[in-house]
Amino acid sequence: MSGPEEEILAVVKQVAAKEGLDLELVTFSDYVLPNEALNAGELDANAFQHVPIWRTRSRRVATRSSPFGNTIVTPIGAYSHKVKSPR
Repeated sequence: MSGPEEEILAVVKQVAAKEGLDLELVTFSDYVLPNEALNAGELDANAFQHVPIWRTRSRRVATRSSPFGNTIVTPIGAYSHKVKSPR
């Protein structure tokens, strides 16, 4: 995703290059598109979501992907004047 993750992965790309890996970073501004691109074979991997969300989506949409490592997860805030608890 664009934003902090993009900045962090730019550093990851530099570190990977020192190990002989050439990473091409593709950024998205929509949380659905990375999974669709991965499933269509347009990407080799994505690194933007945690396993519980991947599992939920995989139950609803046929996918050929599977988790193989960890990535960063940045916090997302939710604010409301009406809702007092997320449950």
